[in-house]
Amino acid sequence: MTTAGFVSGTRDAATPTRCSRAAALSSVLLGASLVAVLPVLTRAAFYVGVLAAASAALALVAGSVLWSRATLIVRTVVALVAGSTLLGELLQIFQGLPGARGLGRLTVVEIATALALAGAVLVFLLADALLHRPEQAPDHPYAL
Repeated sequence: MTTAGFVSGTRDAATPTRCSRAAALSSVLLGASLVAVLPVLTRAAFYVGVLAAASAALALVAGSVLWSRATLIVRTVVALVAGSTLLGELLQIFQGLPGARGLGRLTVVEIATALALAGAVLVFLLADALLHRPEQAPDHPYAL
């Protein structure tokens, strides 16, 4: 491999590992669970519905791309979507979102599912990063 491979981005197109595939599956399930509760979220507060729809779309698309290509950019997008979903859920539980008092109609199972899936995505991505060592750049001997 030449240095042109590093510049063009072909080097980061890694084959997905089991952990990244598990993160991809969890991300797709997270997106599906957000789509399932979307009507309740939109009735409670329109802005929460828009944010949830955007998060669901990103989780579905990024999860499906992560299944086939575990690049750094896709992993970052999946982690940001899961982290923002986890943060939004925790804010709703402990503080309450402004203008979204109707979110109390969500069942404990729906909330726990979103929390568990978002946490699982982050745990699988962290495990993938810790277990998967990046490829080392080859040494290029220079001819004299």
